[in-house]
Amino acid sequence: VYYSYALELVRSIKQDREAVTALTSLAIVLSELGESRKALEYYEQALLQWRAFKDAFGEAQTLINLGLVRTQLGEIRVALDHYDKALAVWQKLGNRFQAAETLTRIGLAYDNLGEWQRSLEYTTQARVLYRAVDNKRGEAVALNNLGLVYGKSGESRKALNYYSQSLAIWQMLGNRREMANSLGNIGQAEAQQNNQPKALEAYQQSLKLWREAGDRRGEALVLQRLGDLQTDAPQTALEFYQQALPLLRTAGDSLRTAYVLLSIGNLHLTQGAPQQALEVLPQALTILQTSGDRFYEAQTLYSLARAQRALGNLTAARQHIEAALTKAEALRTEAGSQQLRASYLAKVHKFYELNVDLLMQLQQAQPSAGFEALALQASERARARSLVELLTEAHANIRVGVDETLLAREQALTQQLNAKAQRQLQLTAQRGNAAQLQTLKQEISALEDEYNQVETEIRQSNPHYAALTQPQPLSLSEIQQQLDADSLFLEYALGEERSWLWAVTKTSITSFPLPRRAQIESAALQVRDLLIVRSQRSRGETARQREVRIAQADAQFPATAAALSQIILGPVASQLESRRLIVVADGALQYVPFGALPSPNEEGGRIKDEIKRQNAKEGDSAIQRSAFRVHPLIIDHEIITLPSASTIAVLRKELAGRPVAPKMLAVFADPVFTPEEARRRSSKVRTGATLAAATPSRSIIHEDEKAASGGSLAIPQLPFTRQEAEQILALAPNAENFKALDFAATRTAALNPALGQYRYLHFATHGFSDSERPGLSALVLSLTDETGKPQDGFLRAHELYNLKLPAELVVLSACQTGLGKEVKGEGLIGLTRGFMYAGAARVVVSLWNVNDKATADLMTSFYRQMLKENQRPAAALRAAQIQMWQHKQWSAPYYWAAFVLQGEWR
Repeated sequence: VYYSYALELVRSIKQDREAVTALTSLAIVLSELGESRKALEYYEQALLQWRAFKDAFGEAQTLINLGLVRTQLGEIRVALDHYDKALAVWQKLGNRFQAAETLTRIGLAYDNLGEWQRSLEYTTQARVLYRAVDNKRGEAVALNNLGLVYGKSGESRKALNYYSQSLAIWQMLGNRREMANSLGNIGQAEAQQNNQPKALEAYQQSLKLWREAGDRRGEALVLQRLGDLQTDAPQTALEFYQQALPLLRTAGDSLRTAYVLLSIGNLHLTQGAPQQALEVLPQALTILQTSGDRFYEAQTLYSLARAQRALGNLTAARQHIEAALTKAEALRTEAGSQQLRASYLAKVHKFYELNVDLLMQLQQAQPSAGFEALALQASERARARSLVELLTEAHANIRVGVDETLLAREQALTQQLNAKAQRQLQLTAQRGNAAQLQTLKQEISALEDEYNQVETEIRQSNPHYAALTQPQPLSLSEIQQQLDADSLFLEYALGEERSWLWAVTKTSITSFPLPRRAQIESAALQVRDLLIVRSQRSRGETARQREVRIAQADAQFPATAAALSQIILGPVASQLESRRLIVVADGALQYVPFGALPSPNEEGGRIKDEIKRQNAKEGDSAIQRSAFRVHPLIIDHEIITLPSASTIAVLRKELAGRPVAPKMLAVFADPVFTPEEARRRSSKVRTGATLAAATPSRSIIHEDEKAASGGSLAIPQLPFTRQEAEQILALAPNAENFKALDFAATRTAALNPALGQYRYLHFATHGFSDSERPGLSALVLSLTDETGKPQDGFLRAHELYNLKLPAELVVLSACQTGLGKEVKGEGLIGLTRGFMYAGAARVVVSLWNVNDKATADLMTSFYRQMLKENQRPAAALRAAQIQMWQHKQWSAPYYWAAFVLQGEWR
């Protein structure tokens, strides 16, 4: 009735501004009632009138409204065209607030299209303008939208940070409707991090506020998310979905209707009802294809593939998963920054996992059809893609010719990041105020985001970058071309239902099914826990208690390691012989040094008998009774680790024809960490007496050291790094060496371009691994000068990308230098890829907190094998580790197995 009355009223009004205003008001009402097409008709009439009146403000506002309705109808590209025209009008009028509003809409549209880098750019511009006009409401909207982008790309922790900041502003402003939106998004971010109780709490608060506001779309969105949360109560989940659907259909919101249909389809799949899933998933797909929402279109295609596989339709399943991967690959490529690309690859890793599993099922059904080779290539397609692209990009030298102001911004942001990161480390060690730490983390996150955007701008502004061809994963034949007759390539792909192993030689490929991911990772982590027991300290533990704890771990290790070896190497035992093993690990296997595992060819019974025999010896100490004489894999095999087979091909292309660096060896060791140590060294009081003290590990902070220091940043000196440096330098011609000890071992020296003249770079110091922000992982160099004045001594991973270090070998003789942030598909992101990007042919890194004295001995032996015996680095590392294993004091794998070589083995 009201609609008919309003329509007659509009028709009776003369064609003036009042009539156009009435048309606009009517269109708004129609949109709220779900009559989107009718609303569109009136908005278009209004637009013509505003243009006739030459009313730029009315024209731009109507363009925004048209964009909103087009978005509701799923016509996002058309909406973008309206927003772009509106933005041009606002900029011409000089209206910064309305320009910010429009930039926000554009950012949201690009988010819906999966073009996340563009979304971040427009949303960040909006946030800057909102701040310029001191508009808190707009800033809160921008913060929320930044969270949406990071949430979709897989950065849920970062998304939660932005949502929380947005919520705080809405609470301050008392805007309950927007509080409902932020709370719903917070719930989703918590759910993505498996914090179900927190997610449920946020959703319930959000639902209450949406209902109070009478907003059906908002209510429906939360109902869908509540359904998604009910993984253990399928009937409850379905009820939530069924409540959401009519609300969305009444509101005419086709996009969100598709999201709910997708959730219903996924629910049927988890319930083992693929046929029911196929009744709703095609409906969702049709809507999403029309709207251009590639993110959810890819998700729906993946679900369709799962349904067809469950019904045994492997060919149809493969068609759907290939289509899903095509969409996902496009989204990943367009994501912009390498951080977004890597996080999105992790988010859709399940697509690749399903593709591999489908191909291997087809291989089992048709053994001669060559599907296992396609499966291996599919596995490579999911691995270290960002690293491969970075290595390709490094060759193009993308910083040449870039605008100096852009490079200056990059440098300024680097300095700010470093300062904030160091402050965070100090506050953490001092157990500082929780609120201060949270604020600092938010500031670091914002700086990191800005830094990543600048890095993307640098890439995009260089014509060389635009001309780069996207590197493709290697095929079987291309992998085999990288091998020689003495090498066996082993690639692992861990899966939810089952895992796979491919064994490739120069002339053959074989594949083996392995247990599911959970079983393999549980076994791998048990081995790792036993390996690193010596690096762990318990507050209040006596020396005797520590000795007993270590002895118990040593006694358990051989059988536990043998069990893992049988699982992951047993199937390929007959092919091992004495070949070089090139390992592409996955998941928790990345934390296990394969060289420390016993050979799978050794019978489990013989291992148990050996352990029993050794433990029965009388007169041995608890530690000496351990069974480390069991044959480790390193005795018969040179072992190399790679993030993927494709990385070695890119590395070799980069190394081909590269001249050898003119100088031999540069060593950084024994930096100065405290003012007290600086005073001792400056007054030449330093003696060798410290060598007799308890040998520390090369880790930056220990719990017991925190307690002893009263909460200050505890970085103990490493006396054996000096001995290590002197012994290594003595093995090479002195005239070609560079020695940076004491105060000379500075971050400034490490960043000096002259370091690119050396074949071997050796860093013997503390290491710091940041598993949340891998760009802040660091080597710790001198933190004070000769006068005791503090200085930045952290050489962080993100700084390495601006260096040119065409070294044959970089050795990071410190703790956990091979670790970092574990990202599905990408592997461990940290210092290693930074040095590879800078030009290192191979990098030796550690997997845990290493012992100072043992590491000095290992490294001396390693360099002796290289520089005196002319061994290749991979062979030299193996020889050094065998020597350590043969030494009674260092026979435990903890002392020698932590270091692994990544990169070129030739």
